[in-house]
Amino acid sequence: MDPFQVRMEFLGLLKCLNASQQSIQKIVAFALRYSHKCADNIWDCIMTECAKESSNTRINMLFMLDVCLTDDSGTNPDGAAVYRVLAVRDLPALIDMIVPPKSWDAVINLGSVQQILLAWRSKRVFEPCLITTLLDTIEQRAASIRERGPEESMLSMAQVSRSDILRRIEEDRERHKHLRENSWKLPQMSYLHALDSKDTNPVQSTMGVISLEFEQQWET
Repeated sequence: MDPFQVRMEFLGLLKCLNASQQSIQKIVAFALRYSHKCADNIWDCIMTECAKESSNTRINMLFMLDVCLTDDSGTNPDGAAVYRVLAVRDLPALIDMIVPPKSWDAVINLGSVQQILLAWRSKRVFEPCLITTLLDTIEQRAASIRERGPEESMLSMAQVSRSDILRRIEEDRERHKHLRENSWKLPQMSYLHALDSKDTNPVQSTMGVISLEFEQQWET
């Protein structure tokens, strides 16, 4: 395929992205396959689409990037390295989209983003000082938003459909399962640190800002 075809094919795959490992692995395999000649195009697609998508899709994209950038399976270390070079340039902007200032999406996504960043710092995917700065930024951002009180949280959630909330809950289950299954890849104390950090459970983060009705849906 030429670069244009690669771009269009990758955009089509991104449109079908969800929290399942099958969906994520399919996209990552494609990105790594064409990393030698189309990495810039593919990365541009990721950043552009992330800016357009919902909070839930953005966090799915971060989980997809985690698989791509770490390449724990060792199938294409050179391809993963190419994307890490591109990612380090845009990582602050990417995290800003997923944990945005002045939005309750920051509180909802905080736990998942913290765990991913802590894993990257432990594995030295990026410079630890960069990850530490990002962690401090998003924690301060979420704390500032929480200070506004529960009323604003409920107002924000009122703009989200019931089906979207239920989908978020279901996909949080899948993402949290993935984090648990991959805990063995981290040094033990690093993973415990991630779990002990404030609001690191992505399911709890979501549940903290939705109504009792949806909490009961989650329990059942």
